[in-house]
Amino acid sequence: MNRFTKDLGIVDEKLPDTLFDTIRAVFEIIGVVTIVCISNYFILVPTLFIILALIATRHFYVGPVRAIKRAEALCKLSFVFNVIALNLLSHKASPSQLGAHSSLI
Repeated sequence: MNRFTKDLGIVDEKLPDTLFDTIRAVFEIIGVVTIVCISNYFILVPTLFIILALIATRHFYVGPVRAIKRAEALCKLSFVFNVIALNLLSHKASPSQLGAHSSLI
């Protein structure tokens, strides 16, 4: 519970600043592209290709990053939680399911 509230506190503190920076950057990019396209309209075609390349790169990048973040989060948990998670994910039987609990005590 403590880690969850800490994470929420971090989100509450950093989200407004990050959101403001993102919105400002988007408007700056839109402004620069608009002014350049008005002054040199032949730049519009390469700009569209660059935007499409950035979108394709983002789609290629997001999947592996999510997988890495999930693995990192799993590694941050303690050893006991890792064993439990591995048992749940692999559907292996636990000692208590096999009736071996009394021999382990």
